[in-house]
Amino acid sequence: MYRGMDISAKNIVCTTLDENVNIVRKDNLENSFDKLGELLDRFSPGDSFVMDSTGFYGPLYDFIEYQTILSCFL
Repeated sequence: MYRGMDISAKNIVCTTLDENVNIVRKDNLENSFDKLGELLDRFSPGDSFVMDSTGFYGPLYDFIEYQTILSCFL
């Protein structure tokens, strides 16, 4: 799956595409670590994602990277 995340101050919009570039899911969630963690729980090993942000992506990217590394060891 391919996931694109658009990050704003209040929301994260995530669109998920399958291997044929069909939209299979759209999520609009609160910009919080709790909600982002719930979204990451739906990721599978090998999923790809891109982020678009107006500036507050550093802590979220670090969180995603940490969660991904953790899931590899669980």
